[in-house]
Amino acid sequence: MEKICIFCGNKPQDKTNEHVIPQWLIELTGNPGRKANFALNKQFAFSSFKFPACNICNNKFSGMEGAVKHIIINLLNGQPIKAMDLNLLLDWLDKVRIGIWLGNLYLDKNPTNVDPNYHINTRVGQRDRMLVIYKYHPMLINNGIQFSGTNLPSFHIMPTAFTLRINNIVLMNISVTKFLSHKLGFPYIKEQKIKDAKTTSGILEKGLERVKKPIVSFPLISGGIEVYQPMFGREIEFMDDEDYSLLYGTDYVKENSLDYGKGAGCFFINKKDTDTFSIYKDKEDLIDLNCNTIQPIYDYEKLMKHILVIQNHFLEQNISNLYNLPKDRRNTLKAGLKSCILINKKAIKSKVDWKTNMISL
Repeated sequence: MEKICIFCGNKPQDKTNEHVIPQWLIELTGNPGRKANFALNKQFAFSSFKFPACNICNNKFSGMEGAVKHIIINLLNGQPIKAMDLNLLLDWLDKVRIGIWLGNLYLDKNPTNVDPNYHINTRVGQRDRMLVIYKYHPMLINNGIQFSGTNLPSFHIMPTAFTLRINNIVLMNISVTKFLSHKLGFPYIKEQKIKDAKTTSGILEKGLERVKKPIVSFPLISGGIEVYQPMFGREIEFMDDEDYSLLYGTDYVKENSLDYGKGAGCFFINKKDTDTFSIYKDKEDLIDLNCNTIQPIYDYEKLMKHILVIQNHFLEQNISNLYNLPKDRRNTLKAGLKSCILINKKAIKSKVDWKTNMISL
């Protein structure tokens, strides 16, 4: 792949390097000089996982890291955070997920021939997103950083879901266009179809204006704190004023937004594996995400592999959305998606070396 800015996708101006795994996180979780496996079995120090960036782009996100460090420390210590901090944490997970995706494409020399149509700048805070927070018993696992779901072809072609372990908590992060909006009462896409390798289309329908359960149609491992947030920032940019007002100018959308002007919905949170949601609409609302109040997870391998089940769910959805393409193109894309699904299924049944974070296929 051509060396471009990981943030904007252009040739770097006043070139710097972006550390996808920030130094503060490396230091928080162990020896700063330790090595780890990245991409398809490439081992080097965490601090060396860095990629070209424009100086101005890098500076734009520099303030985020300092703020997120304090948010993560509060989560690890069981302290409440504000709704605005949770929003920033989800922005940061968008940044890290897309940074890992682009970084792995560089390192693996883009084996799936993906032509990225977005980068960090154009992806953070743009699509519906979900976070599930799990806790491990500290006696069962050492401090450290581990990723799951990032080093297989499914993530190369569709970087929508990954897990990040930080010491004894696991953050399962998923972000896909409008995958939550329908069930959360917001405008949603009907009859979605893939137009080509880079774009999808569909009919945007007015929301139900009520919560409809279950929120997601894929299985979740119980025991986590579930966070759901509908997003509509892209609609602000691309829709004309009349259509936007009709769909997003409703009292329901306005009342259930954390930041209506930026297209950020409020938080719908389920803490106890129940059908009851707590809703947080004000940026100053304090949210208790204390993992000490939930049952710790003991089957670490099952949880870290479960992200592959979720990835397969979205890959299968994409297969069903190919009907609009010419037959030859449809069959080619379908074969590629099915191949990724089969590799994930094989990985789910395989042994994992958690010291190297590698799955033996």
